[in-house]
Amino acid sequence: MIDIDTIDNLYGVGHYLLINCSDSTIQYLNSQGYLTTSLQSDVIFEIDWEIIKKSNLPFDFIVIDNLVFNDLDQIATLFDNIKNIFSEQTRMAIFFNHNQGAVCKTDVLDQMVTAGFREDISFIAEPKYSLNNDTGYYVAITLEYYPLDTTLYLTANELYKQTAFCESIKYLLRQNERVAVVGLDEGIADSILNRRTAIRECHLFPHLLQFSDFLTDDISLNGPLDDQQVHYPKFDCIVIYYSHDNDISEIMLKIIDNMTPGGRLIISRPTAMSISIDPAYFDLEAVFGCCNRFSEWTSLNVEEMLLANLVSSDYDFITSCYMKNPFIDYENFKYKEINYQYSYPPENLLAFERDYINPWIVKAMVEFPFRNKISSTLEKYAKYILSNYDALSPDYGAALAIIGYQRIGNSIQENESDILNIIMRYCSGIVSLPNASPHQIRWLISLYVLSAELYKSRGQFDLAMALYLKAIDVKYETFSSTIGTKILQSYYNLAVMFYSRKEYLKSEESAVKGILEGYKILSVPALELYGDINKPLQFTLYIYHDIVDWLIKLTNAKNLLSWKSGLLKSINSNSWSSVISERLKIINKMDSLVREKDSAIKSQAEILDDRFEAIKTMDAMISEKDQVIEAQADMLQKRFDIIKNMDLMIKERDEAIKAQANIIDERWQAMKAMEKMIAERDNNIRNLENIISNSDINNNH
Repeated sequence: MIDIDTIDNLYGVGHYLLINCSDSTIQYLNSQGYLTTSLQSDVIFEIDWEIIKKSNLPFDFIVIDNLVFNDLDQIATLFDNIKNIFSEQTRMAIFFNHNQGAVCKTDVLDQMVTAGFREDISFIAEPKYSLNNDTGYYVAITLEYYPLDTTLYLTANELYKQTAFCESIKYLLRQNERVAVVGLDEGIADSILNRRTAIRECHLFPHLLQFSDFLTDDISLNGPLDDQQVHYPKFDCIVIYYSHDNDISEIMLKIIDNMTPGGRLIISRPTAMSISIDPAYFDLEAVFGCCNRFSEWTSLNVEEMLLANLVSSDYDFITSCYMKNPFIDYENFKYKEINYQYSYPPENLLAFERDYINPWIVKAMVEFPFRNKISSTLEKYAKYILSNYDALSPDYGAALAIIGYQRIGNSIQENESDILNIIMRYCSGIVSLPNASPHQIRWLISLYVLSAELYKSRGQFDLAMALYLKAIDVKYETFSSTIGTKILQSYYNLAVMFYSRKEYLKSEESAVKGILEGYKILSVPALELYGDINKPLQFTLYIYHDIVDWLIKLTNAKNLLSWKSGLLKSINSNSWSSVISERLKIINKMDSLVREKDSAIKSQAEILDDRFEAIKTMDAMISEKDQVIEAQADMLQKRFDIIKNMDLMIKERDEAIKAQANIIDERWQAMKAMEKMIAERDNNIRNLENIISNSDINNNH
C-alpha cells in the first residue's frame, strides 16, 4: 500500500491524478489543500484515457496503486496512454505487486524506457525515500518523462554514484546562485542540482573544453561589460565532476577570473588522481569520500585534514569544496546582490556595497547561510582584515566579531584581553564619528554585546553591565530593527545580573524597559521586513523569531524574578530558541549516531575486505596445497605402480628362482643318480677286477 507521507515529501503541492488509490490517500492529499482527481478501475488498462486528456486538467503528479498486469503488452499500452497526458513537469509513482509471474520491475523499466520515460533519479539516492527499493511485497517506481535520456548510457554504479554525489553537495549551493556544472550527466544535474535546490541558474557543460570556451566569452551573464577590468562574475559556484589534473590546471586562471569572490569550487575526483589547488586563491571548506562499492558520500572532518595536511586514502573518490578567497582581486568585480536578489529595500540592512570596503566578505564571513564553515579559515580572513583594512570600517567590525565570538566558550582564551582592547578602541572610534554608517552602527551594537559576554564569562560583571548599558543606548534604528535581538539580549542580561546583585528595582526596571523596547521593535514598518513585496525577504522573519523569543524571556523575567526566580530558567527553556536548540542537539546526536553507524559500516566493510582477502589468500594456499597433494598423489601413484611392477618382477624372479631351484634339484638328483651309477660302475669294475684277479691266480696255478 502507498506510503502517502513519502509521496507528499516527494511531490508536495499540485494536482494529483490518483488511480486505484485508497480513500485515506485521497483524503490526506485533499486535507493538505492539493487538487485531486481520482479514478477506480479493476482493469486499469480499460480506463478511457481520451476522456482524461480532453478534460484539460493539467496533472502535476500521477500516482497508480495496485497496478495489476498480465503481460508486458499491457504495460506498454499503459505507458503509451500516460504519455499522452504527461508533460515535462509531470511526475509519476507506480506501486505494483512484485509477485506477478515472470514479469518483474526490470521488465516494467524496459517498457518505461521504450515509451520515453525514466526513473525519477532525484530520489534514487535519498535513503528516507525507499520507493525505488525492491523490498517486501510491493515495488514502486518513480518516473519522469525525459525523451533524450542520457542516463541510459551510464552504468548502474555510475548512475547511483553521480546521484549520490549531487545529493551530498546540495547544501553547498546557496539560494539564487549562478552555478556551472561540468562533467555530470545532464539529466542527473538538472533533476537534482537545478530542480531540487533554490539556485537561480544552472549551466551544464559536458566537458571542460566547452566550459573553458564559455569562460573566455566577454559577455557576462549579467550583460555586457562596462569596463574590461571591472565586471560581474559569471558564476557563484562551479561544480567539476571527475576532471583530469591537467585540464583543471589549464582553466584555473579562467575560473578565478570568472568566479564570485567567496564563491565555491567543488571538484570530484578519484583519490588516486592528484590535483593542485593554489591555497592563495582557494580555501578547503568541505570534503566527502565515497567507496567504489558504495554510492553514499561520507562527510570528512576538514579541520583534522587541514592539520594533518592529508586526504584520507580510505575512499576511492574524493569531493572537495573550496571557497575562493574573498580578498583576491575583488576590486575587479562589480557587486550585485544575488542571494537576496536586491540591496534595497530595506533601507540599510542589505546595503553591503554602499557601506563596506569589500562587500563580498559579508557572505564569506558573516551571513550564516552563506559563510565559510571552517573556523580557522574565518579567523584567517578576519586577521587579514585587521592587518589591511581601515580600523573603523564595517569590514573591521565584522572581523572583530568573528574573532571575538570564537573566543566565547574557549577555555584557552587566547589573546582575549588584546581582542577586547581592540574592540573597545573600535567602538570608541565609531562613537566619535559625526556620521557613522548604518553598518558601523550594526557592529558597534554587536561588539558592545560581544564584549559584555566575554567580560561576563570572566566574571567581570561591572564591565559587562556597563557594556550592555552602552548597547541599549545606541540608536539601532540607524541600522535596522533586526539588530534588536542584541538590544533585548542586553536588557535581559541586565535584569538577571541586577537581580543577582540584589538590586531588585533595577532588575525590574531593565525587564520593563526591555519589554517596551521589544514591542517598539515589533512595530517597525512592514517594508523593513519584507523588502520588495514581489520578492519578499524571509530571513528577516527568522530574525524576528529571535526578537519575539527574547521578548518572551523578558516577560518571564518580569513576572518571575520578584516572585519565583527559580522557575525562570526552566520556563525560558520552553522558548522557541531553546526548543530549537534541543532539537538541534538531537539532530546533531542523530548525525553523530549516523556517522558512527557509517563508521561502523565502513569498519565492517574493511573487516569484510580483510576477511575476503584472507579467504582469497587461504584459497590460494589451499589451491597450492591441493596442487602439492595432487603432485604427491601422482608421485604415490607412480610409486605404487613401480611397487606393483617390482612385485611382478619379484614374483617372476621368485618363479625363475623356483624354476632354477627345480632345475638344480633335478640336476642334483641326476648327479646323485650319476654318482650312484658311478658307484655301481666302480663296484662292477672292482668286481670285474676281483674276477680277473682271481682268474689270473687260478691260471698261475
